[in-house]
Amino acid sequence: MTQGSIFYLVGIHGSGKSRVCGYLAEAGASYAHVKTSECLLKFIQANGIPDYKHFNSLDTYDRDILVRDFHGSLRAYKSMFEISFLDGHILFPDSQGGYLHAMPDANNGVANGLVYVHCLSGVVISNIGRDNDRESRKRPDYTVDALQAWAENEFVSAESHAIKNNIDFGVIFNDGYSLASFDDIAWLNKYYISSSARLRTLYLEQFNSRLKPSELRAMHYRLGLIMREGFEHKTGIDVSVCSGVIVPRSGRFLGYGFFSGTDEVLIEFGGGDYNECIGKTVVVIDSVVDAGSTASEVIKALLSAGVTNIHFVCAAINIKSLDVISSFPDTVSFHCIGFSNKEVRPVGQGDMGARLYGTAG
Repeated sequence: MTQGSIFYLVGIHGSGKSRVCGYLAEAGASYAHVKTSECLLKFIQANGIPDYKHFNSLDTYDRDILVRDFHGSLRAYKSMFEISFLDGHILFPDSQGGYLHAMPDANNGVANGLVYVHCLSGVVISNIGRDNDRESRKRPDYTVDALQAWAENEFVSAESHAIKNNIDFGVIFNDGYSLASFDDIAWLNKYYISSSARLRTLYLEQFNSRLKPSELRAMHYRLGLIMREGFEHKTGIDVSVCSGVIVPRSGRFLGYGFFSGTDEVLIEFGGGDYNECIGKTVVVIDSVVDAGSTASEVIKALLSAGVTNIHFVCAAINIKSLDVISSFPDTVSFHCIGFSNKEVRPVGQGDMGARLYGTAG
C-alpha cells in the first residue's frame, strides 16, 4: 500500500472535532477516524501512567517527552490507511489557568497537515451543555470570553506549528448541523507571504497590548519592509515598478515600510483617482481583512477604474472573510502573514488603528 497521509483536526472542546473526523472518514473506503484521546490513554498506561490526571501533573520535561513519543507512534497509521483523521488539540487548559502543549514542537514527518475546526462559541456552549446533560462527557462550563480566548490561542498555535513545520494548514467550518467533506476544508498556505521566522515573530509581537503607539508604528514600518521581501520572493514582482494603494488608518505604516525607497507616488484609498494605476500591477496594503467589506470596496473601485492586476497585501486575514476574498477574479490575489479566527473584531483601544494613533476609536 502507498504511504498514507495523516491530518490532525484541532480545536477546542465542543467544536465538533470527533463529529467532523467521522464524516471525513466515511468518504473513503481506506479513510479512518483515529480517536486520539483513546490512543493516548493506552499509550500512557503502557508507559506506567494510569490516567490523564497523572499525565497532566507530570513536569513539563517528562510530559513533553511522552507527547513527542506518542506523536511519533502515530506514524504507523500511514501504512494502515490512505488518510487518517485524528481529533486533538494544540493546547489544553491546565488547572492554573494556563495551557499545556498537546503537540510536540517538531512534527518529524508524522502529520501531513493540520485542520482547525472552527465553531462559533454559542454552538460550542450548546454542544458542551448537551454532552454534560447526556453524561456522555464531563466538561466544565466555559464563559463565551474564555472559549473565544482559548479558540484564538489554539488557532494561532496551530498556524504557527504548521508554518514552522512546513505542513498544510486549513480550516473547516462546523455549524453543528451540516455534513462535512474533505472538499469543505479551506487550505490557507497559498495566501502566506513567507514562512520566515523573523516575519512571524514580529507579526505576533504587534499584538502585545503594552506597546506604545510610537513603538507599534515603528514595528509596522519594519513589518512592511520584511513583508515586501517576502512578497517579491513569493511572486517574483518588483515592487519598485508597482503602483501602491494604502488603506488608512491602520495600513499606513505598513505601507510606508513596504514601499520604502520606491519612486512611486502612494495613493491613500479614498484620496484620489486611480488613472495612474491603469496598466500597472497594483499592490494594496492594509493591516487586516476582517469581514472583507473594506477590501471589497477598494478592489471594486480599482476594477471599475480599469486596473486588471491587483495584489492585496495585509498582516492578517480573518477566516470569516474567506468566501469574500475567494469571490474575486483570478487577477486579484491576497497575501498575508497570518490568519485570525476572532469572532468579534476588537473595538476601542483594542482596534489596531486606535493602538497605532493612541485614540479610542
